[in-house]
Amino acid sequence: MSADPIALDTGLAPAGTPGGEPVTARRYTHPLLGARPVVRLSGQAAAPGEDRVLAAAGFSAPDAGPPVSAGYRREPGYPAWAVLHDPAHAGAALAAAPGMARAERLARPKPGPALDLYGEIATTLPDSHLPAYWEQVGRAFVAAGRHRQAAMMFGRARQADRHLPAVDPARQRAVFLEFALAGALSVKDIKTYVADLGKRPGDPVAAYRELRELAVRRTLGGLPPWPDMLKQLTKLARAAGLDAAAEHGSVLEALVEAPALWRASDGFWTSQRKAWLAAVATSEAVQRRLVWQLAGLPYSEMDAWWIAFLDEADAFGHLGEDTGRWLTAMLRRYRGSDERPPRAPEELLDLLPRLAARLGPDEGPLRLGDGTAAEYRIDAAVIGGCLAAGIPVPDPDPKLLLGHWWEHGRVDLAALTADGRFDGPLVRSLLQDRWSDERWQRAWTIEPLRPFLRRIVDDRLDCAASGALQSALDAFDWLYGTLSRRAVAEVPGLLDRLAAVDLVAPLTRTLRAGILDELGWDALDIAAAELKGEDNWCRASWPILSVHDRRKAIAIGPGGRIAEHRLVVPKGAAQFSYDVRALFSQGEFQVFHAVNQEQSLYWSGAPAEIHTEQETSWKWRYGEKTRSGYTFLGPRARRFTGYRPLTVGERRVGPEGHMFHDGRTYWWYTGVDKESRVVRPIDPATGELGEPGLPAFLDPSLLGGNEGWLIEHSSLAPVATGTATTPLGTDGTHLGFRVAYDRVTGQVRYHRVDGPHGTALPMTGSLPHGRWSSTPPFPWGLLDVPGSDRRLLLDGGYDVTARDPETGTAHWRVYMMDQDWIVNSPSPMAAGTRRMPPKAFWHFLTPRDLPGSRALRDISEDTVRALLAATATSAAELRKALGALLPEVRHELLLDGLTGFFQETDRRIQHRDRLLTVLDRQTPRLLEVPEPDLEGALDGLVSYYHEGTGGTVRQIELAAAFLAGSIDGETAMAHWAVHGSHYDWTELAGRIGGLGVRAASAVTPAAYRAAVIALLRFWAASPLTDPALHRGLLDPGEDGDEAPPVAQSTAEGKVLPLDIAMHFGEWSRTEAGRNYRIKAFLQRGDMPRPEGFVGIRPVTRGWGTVKRLRRLADELERREPLPFDPDAAAHLAKAAGIDRAEAALWLTGLPGVDTRGVRTGKSLSPETRAVLGLKVTEAADACDRLWRVPTEARLALYDAAMPNDAGQLWNQHLMAERLAEAYRRQPSG
Repeated sequence: MSADPIALDTGLAPAGTPGGEPVTARRYTHPLLGARPVVRLSGQAAAPGEDRVLAAAGFSAPDAGPPVSAGYRREPGYPAWAVLHDPAHAGAALAAAPGMARAERLARPKPGPALDLYGEIATTLPDSHLPAYWEQVGRAFVAAGRHRQAAMMFGRARQADRHLPAVDPARQRAVFLEFALAGALSVKDIKTYVADLGKRPGDPVAAYRELRELAVRRTLGGLPPWPDMLKQLTKLARAAGLDAAAEHGSVLEALVEAPALWRASDGFWTSQRKAWLAAVATSEAVQRRLVWQLAGLPYSEMDAWWIAFLDEADAFGHLGEDTGRWLTAMLRRYRGSDERPPRAPEELLDLLPRLAARLGPDEGPLRLGDGTAAEYRIDAAVIGGCLAAGIPVPDPDPKLLLGHWWEHGRVDLAALTADGRFDGPLVRSLLQDRWSDERWQRAWTIEPLRPFLRRIVDDRLDCAASGALQSALDAFDWLYGTLSRRAVAEVPGLLDRLAAVDLVAPLTRTLRAGILDELGWDALDIAAAELKGEDNWCRASWPILSVHDRRKAIAIGPGGRIAEHRLVVPKGAAQFSYDVRALFSQGEFQVFHAVNQEQSLYWSGAPAEIHTEQETSWKWRYGEKTRSGYTFLGPRARRFTGYRPLTVGERRVGPEGHMFHDGRTYWWYTGVDKESRVVRPIDPATGELGEPGLPAFLDPSLLGGNEGWLIEHSSLAPVATGTATTPLGTDGTHLGFRVAYDRVTGQVRYHRVDGPHGTALPMTGSLPHGRWSSTPPFPWGLLDVPGSDRRLLLDGGYDVTARDPETGTAHWRVYMMDQDWIVNSPSPMAAGTRRMPPKAFWHFLTPRDLPGSRALRDISEDTVRALLAATATSAAELRKALGALLPEVRHELLLDGLTGFFQETDRRIQHRDRLLTVLDRQTPRLLEVPEPDLEGALDGLVSYYHEGTGGTVRQIELAAAFLAGSIDGETAMAHWAVHGSHYDWTELAGRIGGLGVRAASAVTPAAYRAAVIALLRFWAASPLTDPALHRGLLDPGEDGDEAPPVAQSTAEGKVLPLDIAMHFGEWSRTEAGRNYRIKAFLQRGDMPRPEGFVGIRPVTRGWGTVKRLRRLADELERREPLPFDPDAAAHLAKAAGIDRAEAALWLTGLPGVDTRGVRTGKSLSPETRAVLGLKVTEAADACDRLWRVPTEARLALYDAAMPNDAGQLWNQHLMAERLAEAYRRQPSG
């Protein structure tokens, strides 16, 4: 945009500028103002009206000088317009001015009341005034930043034009341009305006110029071009005999840098592609600007269109020496922080070889990183495409991950895997993405990836047999959840190496390094043993800790128990899941309850004085961060609630912060929003927060150039009674730990107050160990180990991991307890700690059994092996063996802790044996279908549950084999917890024929169609077609994951438990309430109830006989997919009494419809919506209604509608009638 239009719009162009009107300075006086004048800058058109309005208010005639500037013509406002054009009724206009001023003041804060007031004023005005009046109202809303309301008011003004004998074209043009530039002009008003322009007699060139100016100024005003803008400009340009392509090029040149242009709808560009090509061809400057503008915009789905468009226009040929710079900017758009960065379009990938030839010899490699330590992903096709084209790519930084690596059809994996520099990023990406869509299993089918997969498996096996225990268990858990029969075929000696994993060496290393249960706090152990409630919590008033359940609160400190209180529980609270908090301040407990939308509060010193009110605390409770426990008792033993000390009797409640205290000053930090992400001292005199500042322990001068403190991982407190020997370190005056993070390198440094310091290491070895990542963990403490001069580095939030400070390998992991998630049993690796204290209170831990700790520092592998052997026998044998082999260990809670370690290790050994059984045995018949394809084929037609491990295919194979007698129960149940299914595929029994409607539809992906065909053939050849089958529910018990239920087989029948999380479903909730362990089972024949029996249902005898299923599979293979027929959908809608969108979805197999009770954000794809002819809102509304239909009812309806002859599925009008009939026969509701 040139300088003149900008200056003209603001009225600051030099006097005499073409296209503007003179602006004069006009001086007024008023008797009440004395000698002080009023000076206004007014345009030529508006000045006379303003003079008369001011004269009516008592101002003098103006003293006007020569023009001082020029500006666009602006029509007189209201009431000035009335004074000029309708003096006879000017009194009504002037009388409205005070009310308009009041309404204008409301326009920004309260637009609704302002509109009401403006409407009342309008009723007092002559009809002929309304166009000017509503325009003035629109100006008021523009000034208030309410552009939507301003556009509405402009529309009202145009509706009021009918009251005028004639519309002045010049005035109309001026106000349209005014509101266009303000961004307050609706498409509806533009359409009317364009129609008037086309009918207006006179110069067609002027009409075109008028529309062009309107289009340009509206877009520059912030509104995107309307969809028909180019068509309308083309029509008027041709009528004026102008070169349409040249004119389009001129418009584009004027708008190419306007942000609103790039918010235009996709159709604005795609529907007029030829016209835009002709326009772009007229100007190399426009081509260059378009190319650079594209690189500077965020990624969008239009990238492919733009690349193809600009390529056809030969715009990339003008990049010249800037090719490398443009390519870097463009390719950086295909990176992101989440698992799926934007995909680079094929059109751009195809362009890379041609652009590579244009890169100068002096151009360096593409810079695709962002210069920070944050992990990011970039589309693997970008890296592979650049390498294949010979475009220099820099060495990858440690934070790079690759996205979409599994899309080997578009990613040049050969080039990517041939460059060893990208081995690390590719391996990390394979590891991090393995759960997504079962990509890990599919990756084995991609030849270039197999060496990397073997390398990962090899490393996991090595890690499971070496290092420290937690790293070994993490590696083993990865193997347990990932290995498949395909891996056995691809990795030589896999089963033998897996069988050799015994975990003795890792467990020995960890016991020598030290475990948490060697430390304890006697007062907390005693208090935790007293609290009998199911749930219990810790609330900090440092150095005092309040421990409570729903009935009793106990306050403990360095010297032991301080106080206790029996809680007064609100009447009827037991029938709800309610929140309770007991905070200790000034020697009393403040007790807070939130029950069924009501909150109550009292102090333990006056338990009868209970204050009750409507609950408002959820606003902070549900968003509250879990804190480390550094909430202090302040002056006069008052606990800080917020940043103010809490006095007995106060009713204040609120979220906690992370505090620092050096013995004199308290500092406050919450970090919940932008304003609170700074540390501030608390002024003890006023109780208010001071200016941002830090304690000397966190002085910024201690930081490196790119470092910042990790505030919530750092701590500072004065030494308190009982902390002189803290295992977290003290300098004799303070307790403290600080952590610094380098924003560029990602390095994490830590320093304990008494001197020990170091750098947290990434969790990596030859490949990543532990929870594998190239990012170092953020530590919060360095723990002294009893009986040793060595230490353990502690990190984590909800769970705490202890690592070797020198290697980063993980020794153990224990669970903390936070405000919301209560763990009612000790962590396996802290089995002797009944209640885990907040991190701040680890300072009070002391050695429980020094002789026992010293014995553990020298424990031998032989001793560990013997203890593991005893563990495999029984808990009693293990306890006996501990007494014999480790007689120095006497403390019961330390013995409990050791028992937990050995039992946790033995549990993994049992998992190993189960996994060996799973991998070494094979069912006689296989359902050769990729898991993601079968899941996609079933999604929305059977119940989906969030728990599961992608085991649907395997479960169906095992069930068919077991019910047929091909495998025994032990083999079938070895898969329990290994192959859990997200989908209740047992709902298919008796109703599987209903899958035919989805499989026949052309909107169903080919892979899902193939999965249905394979499933139908497999099902038809299995006992799953037996009409005497029963589906059931059972409770496997608290140890169900570790001790699976038993599969029963007798001459009379069989029962097979299935790892499907049925507790999420309505059937389970009806039968078992809030029991969260319920699983499924299948029964064939007459059998006694299985252990843990909950309920059973017979399988409905449905359409799907063996013969029909085979015929259906044949027809699906023989015929082409069935195109959607909108007429058939219309017939179904009318016959069933449903709307068109629902009918379209029923007729095509319910694509995009979630399972009842599950909201996954699933929706119809744009492509499917286009095929079905549905708008976004009507498709979403239909999916929302159909989501409420139970999956069993969906399958039942389809099954009831299936024709005897499967070939009739391809007669859509017949199927519409059958579906309508089945729909009408459904039970109401």
